[in-house]
Amino acid sequence: MDAVDVPAVRAFWTSVLGYQHDPRAFVTDIYDPHRLNPVLFFQRMDASDTERRQHRNRIHVDLFVPYDQVHARIDAAVAAGGRIVTESAARRTLIDREGNEVDIVTVHQA
Repeated sequence: MDAVDVPAVRAFWTSVLGYQHDPRAFVTDIYDPHRLNPVLFFQRMDASDTERRQHRNRIHVDLFVPYDQVHARIDAAVAAGGRIVTESAARRTLIDREGNEVDIVTVHQA
């Protein structure tokens, strides 16, 4: 994932996905501690390279979360610099500081 501010974007995705930082100092990866989902790698972009930044793809992830974990995930993502952009009973869309999106989806079980 390309990012100008790798630490900020990495913090958001670590929080919202429940991932952990790779402990190696020279690596920007985050990973699923259960080793079930893919590793994410953050690649630093030059803020002055506006042409490249303009043409890069934004990321959009749909994340299905158990109902009892939704609020904790959202709170953690907002605390890490994310912002809620839309909200309904079963879906919340959040964005990181660079415009990448995640839809947090849940179904309340009675």
